[in-house]
Amino acid sequence: MIFLCKARRLRKIPGKESVKAPVEASDRSLGGIFKVASTRPSRLLIDLISFFVAIYYAVVYTLLNMLFSIYPIVFQQKRDWNARGTRA
Repeated sequence: MIFLCKARRLRKIPGKESVKAPVEASDRSLGGIFKVASTRPSRLLIDLISFFVAIYYAVVYTLLNMLFSIYPIVFQQKRDWNARGTRA
């Protein structure tokens, strides 16, 4: 918003009529916004660091999910406890 106001002020000066703010130069139509919003996630995964971070989080989330899913098996079947944590 600051650049837009500054560009408007500069355009009033003779010889500076071609000054544009970055917001004015971008495509702000519905189709342009949809195009940017639909292509940005795929462009983000092409980046090598972002791709490896996504793989790392996927592995960590999988291990965490496996850890929580094994609790009932360990404590109910192996140790013969019920859901309240006491022996059956």
